[in-house]
Amino acid sequence: MQFSNNYFHRYQIIFVSCCLILSAVLSFGENTNYILSNVNLDWQYIIFVLIGAIGLGHGAMDGKLIWFSTKQNNIRMKRYSTYLFLAIFALLVWVLSPLLGILLLILMSIYHFGESDLFEISNSELQKILWGYSMSLMPFIFKSSETIEIFNHLSGSVIDYFVGDLIKFSLYPVVLVLFLNLLKNSQIYLFLQLLSLLILSYFLDPISWFAIYFCFQHGIKALFNIKFTLSTDVLWMLGFTIPILLVWLSLASNKEISYEMIIFPTLFAVTVSHMMVNMINRKIN
Repeated sequence: MQFSNNYFHRYQIIFVSCCLILSAVLSFGENTNYILSNVNLDWQYIIFVLIGAIGLGHGAMDGKLIWFSTKQNNIRMKRYSTYLFLAIFALLVWVLSPLLGILLLILMSIYHFGESDLFEISNSELQKILWGYSMSLMPFIFKSSETIEIFNHLSGSVIDYFVGDLIKFSLYPVVLVLFLNLLKNSQIYLFLQLLSLLILSYFLDPISWFAIYFCFQHGIKALFNIKFTLSTDVLWMLGFTIPILLVWLSLASNKEISYEMIIFPTLFAVTVSHMMVNMINRKIN
C-alpha cells in the first residue's frame, strides 16, 4: 500500500470526522471525564508512545533519503554523521538553554508545519506561515495558562502569563485570516481540518491536542508527501523509532523525569536534522 495523494482527501475526511466525534464525546464534560478516569489506562503514557512511534516516525524516512541520495558508502556515512551531529548539537543547545531551545523549536515549527502540511496543496507563502503559526500555537487560544505552565516546566523559567495572553490575542486575527483565505481559495478540506482542530483544542489539554495534530495530521501528511509504501518503508521507520522509543521508555522509568521533558528536547533535536536533510544531501560529498 502506497500513501499517494489520491488517497489523501479520503484521509482528510476521516481525520476531520474523528476530531469532531472526539470533540462531541468530550463535550459531555464531567460524565466523560469520570468514565475516562475509571478506565485503567495511563493516557499520558499512550500519548507518549504515540508521539514516539507515529509523530517521530515520519522523520525516520530521512534515513532512506540519505541512503538513496548516493551510491557511495563513504558519502552515506558522512551524511549520516552530519545528520547525527546536528541532532546532538541541537540537544546540547537545549540542555544549555532550554528557553532558547523552545523558542527555536516554535520558530522552526511555524515554518516546517506550513511547508509540510500544505505541500502540493498550496503555493501561497502567506498561507503556509498562517497555517504554521496556527498549528504551532493553537493551544494558547483556549488553554493559555496551561500552555505557559508547560513552557515554564520545560524551560525552568518563569514566563509571565501575560506572554500567553499576547500569543492568544495574536492568534485571533491569524486564524480568522486563515479561515477566510481557505474559503476564498475553495480549500474546503483544509478549512474543515482547521475548524476541527480548533474545536478539539477547546476540549483537550495542550499535550493531548499536540499529540493528535502531530501524529495524525502532520505526521501522516508527511508520509503522503514522500509517498510512503507500507511494504518497503516500514523497516526504515522501525529502524529509527525503535531505538528512540527504547531510550524514551528507559528515561520514563525514572519518575522524576516528566514525559514532556523527554518528548520536546527530542523533537527539537530531530527537527533540526530533519529540516536540514536536503541541504546535507546537496552539500556533503
